[in-house]
Amino acid sequence: MARHVVHHSPIPVLIINEQGDFPPFAHQKNLLRVLIPLDGSPLSEMALEPTIWLMAVLAGSTQTALHLLRVVDIPFPYGHTRAFSHVDTMMYQEEMQKAQSYLHEEISRVLAHLPTKLNVTITSSVIGSTDVVKTILAEAEPVEEELKAEPYDLIALTTHGRGKLQRLLMGSVTEHLLDATRLPLFIVQPHKEVAQKEPQGTAESGEILKDHITT
Repeated sequence: MARHVVHHSPIPVLIINEQGDFPPFAHQKNLLRVLIPLDGSPLSEMALEPTIWLMAVLAGSTQTALHLLRVVDIPFPYGHTRAFSHVDTMMYQEEMQKAQSYLHEEISRVLAHLPTKLNVTITSSVIGSTDVVKTILAEAEPVEEELKAEPYDLIALTTHGRGKLQRLLMGSVTEHLLDATRLPLFIVQPHKEVAQKEPQGTAESGEILKDHITT
């Protein structure tokens, strides 16, 4: 039933896993921490504005933390046990730098149009991995032996991401997370006009985000 609602609901859906926990954040002592995976497309960025407002509702005036995660899923042609060639290493580093710049730009755009009444801190990170779902889960739900930071309270993302020619659709990531995570999932269905255009890159993302936050 939850999967059917996610695919057909015209409004964002908050899914609570029966094995997870969903505390009253406004009354908890710990910081409300939310993770949003982005793939560099305007479609994936559609989760930003609804998530920020959900955080404000859940936490009230309490400080909240939003973390943007970009997984660079470049396949390593020589495998994980053999050294990369000089060219492969340069390409990988270039993609990582592009991803970092993209996230910094997204944070700047969000903060520029963020209402002052919303008490949110925004951070970001880039991780290189060919297993996007596993990487998101490891970031959101670290095992106790590897805890270097507090786990997240919520994962937010859209049902679609990059265009059909890309290696991995955000929709596939959403499907796998529905089955794998114990955390609450806040899933946003992109507006039809944005999904139909499927623009590549991030040139239009700033205007899209501006329109949504200021509306």
